[in-house]
Amino acid sequence: QKSKSATLLDCSRLAEFTGDVQLARGILTKARSFYCSDWKVWFESVLVEIRNNNHAKGYDIAARGLELHTGSGRLWATLVQLGQLVGGDELQTAALKRALRAVPKSGEVWCEGARIHLNPFSCTFDLHRSRRYLHFAARFTPQFGDSFIESIRLEVLSQWLLPIADYIWTKTRGCFTDDQAEGRNLSKYVADVYLAIAVARRGNSDEAQEVPETKFRDIVSTLRKKLQVDNLRSSIDLTDLRLACTNADPNYGSLWFHCRRLPMYTPRRVIEHAADDVADEIFRYANIYLAAMIRRMAVLATMERRMPHGAESDAETSDPDIVNWENSLDKELRRAVSLQLILDREDPTTGLVLLESAMQGSVFITGLSELNRHKPLGSMTLLERRRALFGTDALFP
Repeated sequence: QKSKSATLLDCSRLAEFTGDVQLARGILTKARSFYCSDWKVWFESVLVEIRNNNHAKGYDIAARGLELHTGSGRLWATLVQLGQLVGGDELQTAALKRALRAVPKSGEVWCEGARIHLNPFSCTFDLHRSRRYLHFAARFTPQFGDSFIESIRLEVLSQWLLPIADYIWTKTRGCFTDDQAEGRNLSKYVADVYLAIAVARRGNSDEAQEVPETKFRDIVSTLRKKLQVDNLRSSIDLTDLRLACTNADPNYGSLWFHCRRLPMYTPRRVIEHAADDVADEIFRYANIYLAAMIRRMAVLATMERRMPHGAESDAETSDPDIVNWENSLDKELRRAVSLQLILDREDPTTGLVLLESAMQGSVFITGLSELNRHKPLGSMTLLERRRALFGTDALFP
């Protein structure tokens, strides 16, 4: 039976490769009817819908597949990721809670939890909790390479951008009053900081003079120096991560296969390519990540309760004080105006809209936005299509 279902999966991908998506769907429908006991049949059905930007249908197929295969970590992880594309933060968080109850030792699911907290447009953006989740992901499923690539994103954010965010908060917090943190004051403060970062990233002081006046112009020159790509490269130390990845010897994951240029590449070489790709990605979107950090710091400053000792530890804890603190913080972060709304609004004084219309949370559901913007198969070259269908997943040996 396994060989028959595998043959149908091969046929569906070949049909999709030739451009006949309806035939591919028909083959997979038959496979789900006759070989529903094989979780890979359901997983491939979901991937077809994702590749064709039919996320709602993919979410529905994943949910139905999980009724039969409650222990499939990869199906649960896909459901969590699709939650962001279908229903945003709320649906994704609910899916994650269900997944962790069903498969608490799935590294794929823990990795998706980390991705939620690494998404700058997530209301609960949190580097400490993402590190905690990635620790469990690597422990429970060390062969899942995406956990190590997301760890690169975490390290670049922690070692390069977080100190810059601390500097911005120290210099500007006097202009933030917490009496209206969930409304206009938070929006105005974060938008002003974002504009200062945008001015700094223009790089040319003459060009900066042409940008409308920003409240925090005094930090622009320092930010310009800190946000140079040379500063990024010199700030990052991935020695421990490289060693952990080499010892784990990962062998699958969509990001992992994207960064593995050739099949014979060793884990160390893959992680080197991934480090370059992720560093370029974060450099490109540094202003958005910094705005997310500043928003979190501002909301944190409004909390009446004092942070308990160990609340920002990377280790998992069952301390009720820390658990209650994190629940309270999440409640405040969700109640506060989201980064998406802050940057989507038009500035009344400058008339600027700070965010590109295509920029949203779904762009950051993984550490490489290139993979999150699914290119239609019909617009790909044959080589790109082959890589998309046969080279980015370990479904087939």
